Amino acid sequence: MKIDEAQLNNLHDVIPDVCPICEYLGIQTIVGVSDVVKGALKYTENYRALQDMVICDTICEHCKMPSAYAVVMNTFGTAINAKLIIPLPQIDSSLAIPKAVEELSNKFVRAYHDAYSAEQMGLSDISGMGYRKALECLVTDYCMKKLNVSKENAENWRLAKLIDQIPDDRIKKVAQASSWIGNDETHYFRQNPDYDIEDLKAWLGVFINYVEMSSRIDEAQELVGHRQSKKFNGEKTPSNH
Repeated sequence: MKIDEAQLNNLHDVIPDVCPICEYLGIQTIVGVSDVVKGALKYTENYRALQDMVICDTICEHCKMPSAYAVVMNTFGTAINAKLIIPLPQIDSSLAIPKAVEELSNKFVRAYHDAYSAEQMGLSDISGMGYRKALECLVTDYCMKKLNVSKENAENWRLAKLIDQIPDDRIKKVAQASSWIGNDETHYFRQNPDYDIEDLKAWLGVFINYVEMSSRIDEAQELVGHRQSKKFNGEKTPSNH
């Protein structure tokens, strides 16, 4: 289904004036619009409703470089928001993963960044599932590498049982809540309609910080234990200032 002239004019209201490439503040000329397709999903209480979406191609009048936006439309055919999809948005510096977490789980880092990229493109359904997968990757690697859960058990246990292995009860509850909202992102009906992907991301961030903190504590304990062992054996240790 094609959009009419009134809908085409409305696209200018939601497409940013600033070029995503050269940052020129001016007109982004619309040079092409796809047929209407089913795209972004909208949460309505405890279920999801399909919304129409078009892909809109633009050209910057300054640098002449092309861009593309996914434009979500309401049931009346009015554009309500636009998400940049080409060029891909840069990963926000605030999303930098701590080194300790990167070393613990490369799979988590890939899943987390993929979920973020999907979210920036307006693919809310895909991004929610991506954050859920990222959580599972981080919990699984944490259990195997830090809590000595065997690979065989990690493969056979459900995520809920892996989460039960976390020794800190408060963090365990954070991971449980994250998994519940993550599960909502993969099902038609939501069991927790008062919570959404923003809560999932916030709680996932708490768990990321916990993993980093645990790794730093382990490093400190290793240093202290090493020095105490040398002292017990009569070896000289450097003095602290």
